[in-house]
Amino acid sequence: PAIQALVDEVLADNPNEPTVMGMLGIDAFEAGDFEGAIDNWRRALATDLPPGVAEAMRQGIDVAQRRLAAQQAPKASSGGTTVAVTVSLATGLGEAFGPQTTVFLVARDSAGQLPPLAIQQLRLADLPATVTLDEGDAMSPMASLKNVDEVRLVARVSPSGQARAQAGDLVGELTGVAVGGADEDPVALTIDRVVE
Repeated sequence: PAIQALVDEVLADNPNEPTVMGMLGIDAFEAGDFEGAIDNWRRALATDLPPGVAEAMRQGIDVAQRRLAAQQAPKASSGGTTVAVTVSLATGLGEAFGPQTTVFLVARDSAGQLPPLAIQQLRLADLPATVTLDEGDAMSPMASLKNVDEVRLVARVSPSGQARAQAGDLVGELTGVAVGGADEDPVALTIDRVVE
């Protein structure tokens, strides 16, 4: 709430303040709101930005547009750069949450040095669900499943819908998951604990 109040204060003075637009774009992208991310980044690009920042936003818009297109079409096979995972919820968890509660599935590099390599957004009602992550799920063209041989998978139920973990979220994790081909059997990932 405090951060949102500051954002509202800045936008009241300058509705297209580029730093805030950039941050709101990232937040929208991580929440799976690709249209919102594109809108915020385009508003920022309408201002006078340093060339490097402007280029990063243009790349972000390109990725968001591809993600939007991917939501409307069946996924093509990515050969040897996919991770198949069956996500489920441990018995007794999440009973107080509604069926539309957001679930994030994220693949990260094992060393934790890169941005998320792949991300998909589900609903609690979808679980259990078998999902195939591929290069089309990357957040950035500079970091995707093709960059690594194995990943750490994190599935998180987010009642707030926020991409960043908060107390009360439910989470499950698998480490050392090999990146393989489309014919690989899915690994099992159970959401089994509460974020403190």
